[in-house]
Amino acid sequence: MIVISIIGILALIAIPLYLAVVKKSAVNACFYEVRTYSNIVYISLSDLASSISLPKSSLNSCVSVTDASTWTNGNAQKIVAKVKNYNDVTIECDLISGSVQCIVD
Repeated sequence: MIVISIIGILALIAIPLYLAVVKKSAVNACFYEVRTYSNIVYISLSDLASSISLPKSSLNSCVSVTDASTWTNGNAQKIVAKVKNYNDVTIECDLISGSVQCIVD
């Protein structure tokens, strides 16, 4: 009986910690994908001699991402993404400020 209660106490401690690590990993994966996509869009928009069309967003760790494939240099805005399985977490990358600034909300 003592062994079972010790295992139960350890499970009560370990499960919330494990879930926090899983959430942090999902947020980081989406964050780095969105930041990379934002950098590609920013470089493509900044390169005046570029005739390369902007890529569509095809990210795996995010549920939804702003599609920047139709943007021009004059109408760039924020790229917003939602993390897969954690819709309460939003990642915003601002392209307007002259560099890519990403934050997690």
